[in-house]
Amino acid sequence: MTAGFEDVPLFDEVVDLRAERYRVLDRKVDAAEGDGILARWEFGRELLAERVGKQLPNGRLDEVAAAIGKSRQEVGYRVRFAERIPSRGEVANAIGNLGSWYRIVNEFLGNGPHVSNNSGQNEWYTPPNLIEAARLAMGGIDLDPASSAIAQQTVQAASYYTAADDGLTRPWHGRVWLNPPYVHPLVGQFIDKLLSETASGRVQQATVLVNNATETTAGQTLLGAARAVCFIRGRVRYLTPDGDPANTPLQGQLVAYLTRPGGNSDSFRSQFEQLGVVL
Repeated sequence: MTAGFEDVPLFDEVVDLRAERYRVLDRKVDAAEGDGILARWEFGRELLAERVGKQLPNGRLDEVAAAIGKSRQEVGYRVRFAERIPSRGEVANAIGNLGSWYRIVNEFLGNGPHVSNNSGQNEWYTPPNLIEAARLAMGGIDLDPASSAIAQQTVQAASYYTAADDGLTRPWHGRVWLNPPYVHPLVGQFIDKLLSETASGRVQQATVLVNNATETTAGQTLLGAARAVCFIRGRVRYLTPDGDPANTPLQGQLVAYLTRPGGNSDSFRSQFEQLGVVL
């Protein structure tokens, strides 16, 4: 007996099965810590297998992004990562050399040199609870010198500099929120600039979010100047431009508080002790 159309599996059923497979893989990304980068690579390899020639079917990235609730750009990064790294061993090398997904996106995948999580050249933004704690600790935010228009929807500083403005060449003032570019040598240059502007008296208070890299020159310099430090409990879930939690670095983060005489370390402690240990 010849099979009719009713006996043939529908294309939509195949797509639904694949969508569930991507949801399973994406849960590995969200649940994992150090294995999260490997899970993104596995996700990308799965999608690469769907290519026809060298191209995915038209609209496929959008379909997969909708299925897992992530941005199209994030899914695209996973595909590019898997395309550039053909083996698991090379994934381990990338993790060892770069240490986090946002560094892989910005340095390895070529998304620009300005790697601040508050930068317009990056896709990851500081969660509102950290910004609000800094705002309350300092009594306001006068300047965000490593920022973007999208980041300012949350930071809401009185003034800010984008990567195009080059905050390293501009004067800083008042109460500063700083999430510096996390790439050498920019992170050290931004911290040096902050210390110089604080010593001059132009910056009265500053709250700085950085990776917990206390062994580095930049980390040692910042800790040596700080009046107080919060070692954040867990790892910060940075946000996409749409406000969705999307990326967790492999290392922890700390927030340092710098002030001229008259600043209030007690206020910093009261705002940040709910987020981690404050010293």
